[in-house]
Amino acid sequence: MDATPEAIETISTSLAKHGVVGYLATTITSTWDNTLAAFENIGNCYKAQPSGARVLGAYNGGLFFTEDHKGAHDEQYFLPLSKDNIDAIINATQGALKVVTLAPELPGSEDIIRYLSAKNIKAMLCI
Repeated sequence: MDATPEAIETISTSLAKHGVVGYLATTITSTWDNTLAAFENIGNCYKAQPSGARVLGAYNGGLFFTEDHKGAHDEQYFLPLSKDNIDAIINATQGALKVVTLAPELPGSEDIIRYLSAKNIKAMLCI
């Protein structure tokens, strides 16, 4: 969530030392501005690729959860599950978004799951 190429480089180098050759760069709950900055950084690193393990894409975790199934995520940062929010993430990652975790009980989740699927983005359900 540092939103710097150096942070991705550090993660990639460390993972490569342990035999990892590729990973999905994953976000956790934070402010919307911080989250979009992190996704933009992931998108840039996906295109440029760090010297360690390859960034295979972006994984969105936490933004579209419910309080009942929040795990370690801070509910103050939860967002409505909307096409506008999804599109903002897709745009920030420059197409590198591969997975969105969401609570299936959120309003509109079935439509968003179909929307993600049509864009070849996997929906992971938090239940």
